[in-house]
Amino acid sequence: MNVEELFKIRPTNEEQNDFIITVGQHLATEQHFNTREEAEKYTNTPQWDMILAMVAEMFQIQTEVEYKKDKE
Repeated sequence: MNVEELFKIRPTNEEQNDFIITVGQHLATEQHFNTREEAEKYTNTPQWDMILAMVAEMFQIQTEVEYKKDKE
């Protein structure tokens, strides 16, 4: 799996002049970017906020998997 698959760059408005980066259901960073290119550049060198968001997403997935196993 590569970074392009983990982090998604999403526009926050129809004008597409504001972008955020997400990982799963979590914001990967609270920063907003003016262009998609700026956001892509940020994902090429992940910062701690992105790494922690990825870990949080992994914990959430693990919790959901365990919950489903308990229900069966």
